[in-house]
Amino acid sequence: VTTTAAAPTTVATTDTAAADDLAQVDDGFSGGWFDDTAAIVPTLVWGLALLAVAVGAYYVGKASNRLYVSFIVGCIPFLIVLYFFFENVNRLLPPGL
Repeated sequence: VTTTAAAPTTVATTDTAAADDLAQVDDGFSGGWFDDTAAIVPTLVWGLALLAVAVGAYYVGKASNRLYVSFIVGCIPFLIVLYFFFENVNRLLPPGL
């Protein structure tokens, strides 16, 4: 007759591992103003592009001596650049705002 003894099993407690995981969890709402520093430069670049579109449309209208030409030339490009500018400004704002 052979008897087999069960080998003692070691059960690792996960209490300390779970506590470490909870400490490392980054809350999505914990960010503050200008928390995403990678968005500062693109925001400035899109802001300058927005200014360039506005000034360019102004000078095109001034060269043609017609105000409506400024609006026709600058409206669509201005709105497109404005969208990307606001998307990057949004990255600089707190998440719950």
